[in-house]
Amino acid sequence: SSLFNIRYGLVVLPGLVLLAAPVFDAIARYGRHAAVITLASVVLVGGSFVELVAVPGWRSLPVIAEGLEQRAAGQQQHAAAEWVRSNASSGRILIDDSINPLLPVIDIDLHRVIAPFSSDWQAALRDPTIAEWVFVDRMNPFDGVGQAVAAADGFDEQFDIVFERPEVIVYHRKTADDR
Repeated sequence: SSLFNIRYGLVVLPGLVLLAAPVFDAIARYGRHAAVITLASVVLVGGSFVELVAVPGWRSLPVIAEGLEQRAAGQQQHAAAEWVRSNASSGRILIDDSINPLLPVIDIDLHRVIAPFSSDWQAALRDPTIAEWVFVDRMNPFDGVGQAVAAADGFDEQFDIVFERPEVIVYHRKTADDR
């Protein structure tokens, strides 16, 4: 569901209200000059955006960095997220922050997600086998899930690789019949 990124709009909303109030007041007071005031407002907002883009380091702003990360995640991570959406109809899935932007693609209830925002995140890093599904971002050297999988004794005996590309791997816990 695309409502995942509504949080960005909610963060900006108070500023837009504060900006809109004087504009509407000016339009009400100076009706015939409303076009000039509106144009000036658009130029001001547009100029602020241009200034933001021209400032070195603008790509490191958290909202922009996450968007760029999502775009750079590439087709392989997106394909893995779509595969998980189609195949992981039950059980919990362990992901790291780099996969968070793909949660709308995965489209599962957040109570099924074990991620840094979850209460059981640290427990899952100590023992990733508490999840039924494990999503590892190979392109992120700091992927906590990938590190936990590498450090977990017997992980490969308990999980099958169900989706694999050079940039991403998805594991699923083996059933009792598979072991």
